[in-house]
Amino acid sequence: MHEPMRDFWLIVHFLSIVIGVGAGFSHFIMIQFAKKLPPDKKTDLIKAVSFLTRIAPVGLFGLILSGIFMTWPLWHGLKTEGLFHVKITLVVILSVLIGYVQILQRKAKKDGPASIAGKVKIISPSIQLINLCIIILAVLVFH
Repeated sequence: MHEPMRDFWLIVHFLSIVIGVGAGFSHFIMIQFAKKLPPDKKTDLIKAVSFLTRIAPVGLFGLILSGIFMTWPLWHGLKTEGLFHVKITLVVILSVLIGYVQILQRKAKKDGPASIAGKVKIISPSIQLINLCIIILAVLVFH
């Protein structure tokens, strides 16, 4: 790949990380903060920050798209790299979890936030842990 195109996709990749991981982490922190609020304020805050769950998929899409374009020319060398395959597997798992969160958001609109609270309590920290693992693996693979 020509160097300017690689630079372009690398910029898109980093911006996508900022968008996706930033939105997910911000949502996670705000939900932790909301736990300490009275029920009426808690519901208001959760509704206010729910838009962040719509931003994370945008970052994930940009991340996947730019990742494909950046790794395509390197595929011959990466196809035997075990850590790269673990990273890609985690990206697939992350995509599934983010899709599931989108489904839960629709359910919460219909049945109320309490209907999904237990599931979100498990999924949200899992997403943050997977994000961290993906970033660490990316550094190790492309170091």
